[in-house]
Amino acid sequence: IGLGVRAEPYGASSSYRVFRDPVRRLLGITRGAPDEMGEQLLAALGRSAPDLVPMAPLIADVVQVDVPATDEADAIDPQFRPERLADVLLELVATMVPGPLVLIAEEVHWADMASSYLLERIAAATAEHPWALAAVRRGDEGGFTPSSGQVVTMGPLPAAVVERLVIEATEAAPLRPHEVAAIVARAEGNPLFVEEVTRVARATGSLETMPESLQAAMGAQIDLLDPHSRRILRYASVLGRSFRRVVLRETLASDELEADPATLSQLLEFLEPDGPERLRFRNSLVRDAAYEGLAYRTRARLHRAAGLAMERLSTDLEMDAPTLSLHFARAGDDDRTWRYAHMAGAAARRSYANADAAAQYELALDAAKRLDVPIDELIDAWGVLGELRQLSGELDASVAAYGRATDLAAGDPVVQAELRALRARVHVRAGSYLTALRVVGRARRMLEGVEGASADRARVRLDNLSAVIRLGQEHPAEARTWAVKAAEGARATDDHVTLVQALIAIDHADLYLGVPVEGKYTAEALEICSANGYRPRESAARTNLGNFAFYAGRWDEALE
Repeated sequence: IGLGVRAEPYGASSSYRVFRDPVRRLLGITRGAPDEMGEQLLAALGRSAPDLVPMAPLIADVVQVDVPATDEADAIDPQFRPERLADVLLELVATMVPGPLVLIAEEVHWADMASSYLLERIAAATAEHPWALAAVRRGDEGGFTPSSGQVVTMGPLPAAVVERLVIEATEAAPLRPHEVAAIVARAEGNPLFVEEVTRVARATGSLETMPESLQAAMGAQIDLLDPHSRRILRYASVLGRSFRRVVLRETLASDELEADPATLSQLLEFLEPDGPERLRFRNSLVRDAAYEGLAYRTRARLHRAAGLAMERLSTDLEMDAPTLSLHFARAGDDDRTWRYAHMAGAAARRSYANADAAAQYELALDAAKRLDVPIDELIDAWGVLGELRQLSGELDASVAAYGRATDLAAGDPVVQAELRALRARVHVRAGSYLTALRVVGRARRMLEGVEGASADRARVRLDNLSAVIRLGQEHPAEARTWAVKAAEGARATDDHVTLVQALIAIDHADLYLGVPVEGKYTAEALEICSANGYRPRESAARTNLGNFAFYAGRWDEALE
């Protein structure tokens, strides 16, 4: 069985965009309201892959529909959710498509980061399944590049081959030898240039003004259209490589234009049907040539018209938010850019597509520079960006984002201290313990003289962070002192999460100090996790208890 997926230039920051529609088709999900599509997803899993129903929320992240939460999905630690999602998707494909499978992934230089990770996992899975993955991309930066497998780099074709292509392409109206030679020389081994130039030759009946480049050949074909058709094509280019017919119709209506059947017939060499409701450009270079022919102000105006059309037609603004944010950003509509980029970033964050979420938050924050956004919303957005960059492994960018949030929080020492604590955790992850300790010290000084429950909770978290840092620096005695203090403070402030971390740290410090560890503090942490549903932390506590039992020679207990 052969399956195809394709990345889109307007989908590069839309999480799982490459897989959304193909997986919907695989499961028989038709477009509708998110909850209705969620019901279709659950029904399809119930029929074809009942074992995966508990993991339906992970698949829902890919196909972008709403399903009820499940304990099994909620139990997954956020940092491991993308890996588990990939596991579930691979199992789904193996169940739905038994036997050999060839997946063709086209134009993956535009793939979003979440889809790129799924493609990499599929590539790795070809070693265990009768699957083959062919990924086609340009040499541009970004998108998906397989880390293994055979790489075929498409270089220039030999002149003799290009000559044969020219002769075959012009067989109905043969060219003279010097014209063939001119095309071969100008093509420089690019077969697409041959195709496009011969299109120009057939349309004009002459090669007297042969285009200098492939882009010029595309532009020459567009210039041959009548003014109305050419205008329709250029307007369509604003919508991307593929688009819904109804969005094109609404965008054109903003300038009192209409793509009647006769006009669309003239554009068949440029636009082709992509299902009953969509059109797509023959190739991305045609779209680019049409777009480049628009004046900058016209582009901005049309992006706004396209965005407003999508906004009116949308049945799910959250799903359309990545494209809306792009249109309004290019239109210079900062208010809508902030709104939809923020919405798209939040949705991607909920799907744990961290890199894609970060890109949207950066777009939103850039728009916010020219808006009067409430300061607390800006602090929250910069803080979220710091978290996302940390989860994506971009630690310097994470520190910078937390720093920006801290600057905006001037005047609120508690918020500033909490943000500095988050920044210190990034330094800990990077192994920069001295820097982390300095950041914690400064945060603690900011809280001097500050009263209240929120300040007390912030101090407790800083104490716990000091224990973590001292453990990392191999100062277990001092680490234990801080951990005990943090545990006492966490009990007093009813901070269960920090209490769990501090209790586990006490046992670790004792282990490093050479004290026989029964794991009583970690056992208490486990009870708290079980009572409050802290499933990932429960997993960590159980693992630590197993380690303690192993080192003490209690094999049965360790195994359990």
